[in-house]
Amino acid sequence: MQKTNNIIIKAALAVFAAFLATGCIFEKMAMPEDLQSVLIQVNVSSGEMMTKAEAPTEAEKAINTIRIYAFRDGNLSGHYYSGSVDSDPIVMDLRLPETGTCDLDFYVIANETSMTLTSGTTALSESTTETALGSFAISAFGASDGSLPMYGTADVTINVENVSSQKNTAEGHTDHSYITDGTEAEGVFTVNLDLERPVAKVSFYAQAPDGSADQVYLSDLTMPAKGTRQYGYLFPQTIETLQSIPATGTGIDFLSSTILVTGTASSPMPVFEEYYFFEVPYGSAVWNMPNSDNSVVFDISYTGGNGSVYMPPIERNTHYKVYCTFPPGEGSIEVSYVVADWEGDHQWTLDFAHPTYQNPVLKTGDHSNPGGEATMYYTGTEEGAFSVDFKMTAPSGQTWNPTFFGNASDYEIRVYDKNGTQVQTPVAASEDFYTIKIIPRKPENVGNVVQFGIAYKPTWSDDPEFLLINGTSGSLKWTTPGSTADLIVVKQIENN
Repeated sequence: MQKTNNIIIKAALAVFAAFLATGCIFEKMAMPEDLQSVLIQVNVSSGEMMTKAEAPTEAEKAINTIRIYAFRDGNLSGHYYSGSVDSDPIVMDLRLPETGTCDLDFYVIANETSMTLTSGTTALSESTTETALGSFAISAFGASDGSLPMYGTADVTINVENVSSQKNTAEGHTDHSYITDGTEAEGVFTVNLDLERPVAKVSFYAQAPDGSADQVYLSDLTMPAKGTRQYGYLFPQTIETLQSIPATGTGIDFLSSTILVTGTASSPMPVFEEYYFFEVPYGSAVWNMPNSDNSVVFDISYTGGNGSVYMPPIERNTHYKVYCTFPPGEGSIEVSYVVADWEGDHQWTLDFAHPTYQNPVLKTGDHSNPGGEATMYYTGTEEGAFSVDFKMTAPSGQTWNPTFFGNASDYEIRVYDKNGTQVQTPVAASEDFYTIKIIPRKPENVGNVVQFGIAYKPTWSDDPEFLLINGTSGSLKWTTPGSTADLIVVKQIENN
């Protein structure tokens, strides 16, 4: 059960003469003849945090300061501020017409001392306008006690003629009458404001496969600068406004040293649980497929290799959990992430079984010395072919297909099983190595190159991808100029 912090702002109706006699907040301001002082009840809750699936931490739901505005047609009708929040009722005055109904826009801001403002943003005060709230920008957030900025809004219609026959006894407002909810029971008219955070929360968990006896170490976990933002807004903005916010230019390193992955699927190990981001309107629907150069990406280095996790768009008041499974030996990471909460109580979970395979491809007949310059030469037979060994062991049923970029009339690609029998492609995952050969067909093509890669179609997508077969971008094994982590440049040379 989630806890909520309720701040009750109690109120009553007083005629202008009584208002002047009580020391209310607007007593020194000139009151037009058609306006009166009104007090209402407002409930403010910080319990519905970033996900209804999980309760916020005590720090995340703490309210240390509170400020409330009420606007009518863009003009200030009431303002309240307290720098020490407790359970005592808080009285807030409004200036409204004496008859009829009126529409009010309420804004609440909590923990404003946890915000660092951008250079063009003016600090909140009684004179802050509704327009200024709409463009209120912050460059940093978070207080030493872990509290976060929060905000809330409500559009309310009040019938100011519903005056209670009961008198208020609050100090400074003695004998003021309540505005009621219009029922015969004369319940106090109430405005409910639910607080939200203008930031997103991200948690990252590491785990080894259940039953694995091998140790896996996580050596690097970073977020490139493109996923950062220089500032964010306190209140929601249009997608166009969010897209105009630049990155900071500085990435984030989440590890200070190499760590042993001790988590399992049943008990994931938290690498970090509470990191907060400004909104980022770019992202990918699939964790291992880039979608935008401006999205949040986690780059990972571990015992068996490297990988990247491409996040979906980062939305305010939302909790993102990343679960990363690291294979104990050679192989690629498996990732799932949970996004909660979208509009309601449900969770969106994406699970992807990334292939386990040999990276880099190995020299045929010499697996102890992978890589080097990738070359081939013409002989009229398979002798002189560029020949490498490769295997994909999981998931079951996954297939792979070797290919090259070049003139098909000049080169041929063949695949052989462990018994030396030529096989058709695509090839299904198994525990066996297969030999892949690229064979030159013409002697006059000395100096020409082809790009060799191995493609597969993920089980969760209709779009083929290339596997990493040449180490990693920071540590290529096949070094022919122009090679990348997923494509090896193979050069035809003279037959000496």
